[in-house]
Amino acid sequence: MKKVKLKFNLVIMMITMLSIRSAYSYDVSERFRIIDDKLKTDAYFRTIHHDFFLNFSMTSNADVLTFVKDVSDAAKAGTTQAAQNVLRKYDQTEQSLKFNFNLGFPIFSFQLGELKVKPNFRALVDLGTNIGVRKGELTAAQVIDLFTIDIPDTIKNQIITVYDSKSPGQDIFGNCNVDFPTASQPEANAVCRSNTGKYFKQDATVPDLHFYAKMDAKVGFFNQYQYGDKWFGDFNLYALGRADFMQILNYASIQSGQEIKFPSQLNDQITIQIDYRLGYQYQMLKSSLALEEIKLFKVTDLKSGAKNLKYGYDPLIRFHNEAEFRWGVFGVMPFLGLQKRAGYTLANSYYLGSVFGTYFFNDRLEASLRAMYDKNYFTVGPRFKLWLMQLEANLKIPAKKYEEDVRLSTLATIDFRLFF
Repeated sequence: MKKVKLKFNLVIMMITMLSIRSAYSYDVSERFRIIDDKLKTDAYFRTIHHDFFLNFSMTSNADVLTFVKDVSDAAKAGTTQAAQNVLRKYDQTEQSLKFNFNLGFPIFSFQLGELKVKPNFRALVDLGTNIGVRKGELTAAQVIDLFTIDIPDTIKNQIITVYDSKSPGQDIFGNCNVDFPTASQPEANAVCRSNTGKYFKQDATVPDLHFYAKMDAKVGFFNQYQYGDKWFGDFNLYALGRADFMQILNYASIQSGQEIKFPSQLNDQITIQIDYRLGYQYQMLKSSLALEEIKLFKVTDLKSGAKNLKYGYDPLIRFHNEAEFRWGVFGVMPFLGLQKRAGYTLANSYYLGSVFGTYFFNDRLEASLRAMYDKNYFTVGPRFKLWLMQLEANLKIPAKKYEEDVRLSTLATIDFRLFF
């Protein structure tokens, strides 16, 4: 009993340490973490069994296309008023878009005593972006850190001095011969000339467009196990390729027609990772604790000139509990859990709800509805399964108007799977 209590206390300490690292000011990449992990919780309920399968899912805000069109129209107008108006219109909003594709096939199962193992080979590609519009003041050093170009350290201090002397909306590299004389600063002058019309002094009174994108690819072995009648879990070993990118556009950038442009040198990196889940079942009750995306070691380093990953490699902790009740073809499964990663608070981690459904032929035919609540959203998700295919749609409806200074909006997900 003392050992169990000690392990429980260690889990609470780990979660608390992650909470201390969480930030409370707006950061588009940290907001992406919250949304992305909530979507991973949705995917947690779409269990992949020991099957051949193909799976595709897409998540989007309802007005993401309208947002893109409005910003594009403002850029085409090419006026200060149009650019400022579109940013003020969408101030404190976010637009999220995510695509996920994965496939896999089973490998021969084996048994060692009471331990039964079902190995699988799987590959996954996950692309996501979050765009926030927000007022805020950045220092010159922070602005330079967001440049998509690689600037030698010897030149950065010169640019900081020039940046502070500019007026809001003015081109940082708009007067090269004066700011960076060719005779005394030839390298800085060359950088200046090649980037004229691309970077502008921020105006803290007008919102900026914050763009963040992350790309993940996983390939490896995803193994399910069961020990006796009560213990179960997963052990996954895979290669993870990851890259991300962040850029901020102010009104002068939009007015000039500047677009989101990925850097010429991506910060892609390959690492070896593991996931581990341990679960216990007693009659209709199940509890499990999982550590996901634990980095073991790097396979490749960042290339010269590439920036560090903003997302990093902080693992995800998941603690999940559920109870399943069946009455003939009808079933209900209440659940309660939390998912926690560095970058957001513990209050943003919990979730609870229930699944209601009808099931036939060992669950090969299913019509069910999942209702879930967390700090930010009510989630409603109908699912239909017909022998070899499964279709699920989710709506994440804001549970409140604002989360800190972010105006929440509805997220819609469609997920389609073939399995055999």
